[in-house]
Amino acid sequence: MVGEMQTQTEESPTPIVAFLHIPKSAGRTVGSVFTELYTRDAVAYGGNGIRKQGAEDKTEKFAARARKPEVRVMRAKVPFGLFLRQVPEDARFVTFLREPIDRVLSQYHRHVYISPDQIEARQRKHARRVQKGRENPSLSTRGRRRFRASSLEEAFANDTPVLENLTTRFLAGIEDPVGALPPDALERAKDNLRKFFFVGLVDRFDESVVLLLRSLAAYLVPYRRRGTNGTKPEVTDEERALIADHNRLDLELFSFATELFEKKRASLGPDLEGDVGRLRQLVAEMPPEPEFIELEDGGTENPKRANQRARRQAKHARRRAAKDAKASAAQKD
Repeated sequence: MVGEMQTQTEESPTPIVAFLHIPKSAGRTVGSVFTELYTRDAVAYGGNGIRKQGAEDKTEKFAARARKPEVRVMRAKVPFGLFLRQVPEDARFVTFLREPIDRVLSQYHRHVYISPDQIEARQRKHARRVQKGRENPSLSTRGRRRFRASSLEEAFANDTPVLENLTTRFLAGIEDPVGALPPDALERAKDNLRKFFFVGLVDRFDESVVLLLRSLAAYLVPYRRRGTNGTKPEVTDEERALIADHNRLDLELFSFATELFEKKRASLGPDLEGDVGRLRQLVAEMPPEPEFIELEDGGTENPKRANQRARRQAKHARRRAAKDAKASAAQKD
């Protein structure tokens, strides 16, 4: 049976959890476990090393978040080598690995694939914006790293890093997940995984959640499935073989992670099936998230949009405060 949740005190502070979110590996769903276990304010975000360049430039900013007294979990989609510099030395690292071929297919269909019609439409839109002076051709991605292709063959021919051994890239200790892999990347990744507080498997998600909560000495809490791609297109045996050929390191690393998982299961597994059943019941009983929330003026708004708007307002408020402080300092000088 899952134990009682530990409480954090000033005399004996509990080290924070550093959740390393590997892309397309149920990261947002795992994140919902932590928000249910603690609170939304107790889970801080440490950036996205895939989507934007320069994540390493914000290390101190994210490290400051991790030092806030209310933060219990730091969640980041950045490589382990960079994440180490964002969290305290005693942080307990947690990650979930997904079967590599399934992970690549999910990444490809969600973030890489683009149809010829979409390419043509984007090119026309971009040309119009440049012609009107609304977009600088050299800065059109605003620092975002985009990897697009119309087929898996094209993606691999272009050496698309998000589809080639990305899990190894995230765990090998390097700071740039799309850079060149060192020759000993696999061994580095294995050594790092051995040091993790907990390693879960997406393919055995409910078991992993129960074992994670047991490792944290926490009570059972449900989760919300997030970030699913929906219906997936059929995949041929040739395409699976192609993906496997370009992800040999990840396949071996996943096998190693499975061994670690089985050892953890053996040490924490009494009555595991019973707790898995109770977890599934809790998930089934969770009320659906509201499609709209009521506003003070009587209107309604989608919760996701409301959160996005609140974050934008907070960001603008911080910028205004920094600008005012700078102006005040200039006047004193």
